[in-house]
Amino acid sequence: MKHKHRKRRKSNEIDIPKPSSQITDHHHIIPRSRYGKTDKVNVVEINKEMHKKYHALFGNLLPDEIICYLVKEFWHNQSGWISKALLLWKTKRGEN
Repeated sequence: MKHKHRKRRKSNEIDIPKPSSQITDHHHIIPRSRYGKTDKVNVVEINKEMHKKYHALFGNLLPDEIICYLVKEFWHNQSGWISKALLLWKTKRGEN
């Protein structure tokens, strides 16, 4: 069995925990369970508590599945405004 090397702490170092708002986690946009890669395009750092809540709500759904889920379950198929919002977002980013 291979052991990971741990950095040894000096005897004068104090382990001060980070505030919970500063603790981050790796989030895979396309989940690894859905064959998502572990690269900078697919992985983002997010707050650990928000990460837990995200997966509690959406499980391992893909981004497009999340949008469909929200439209169907929360917005009762009132999706006409989504294309307007996406167009506005693209315009603000200079993509149009």
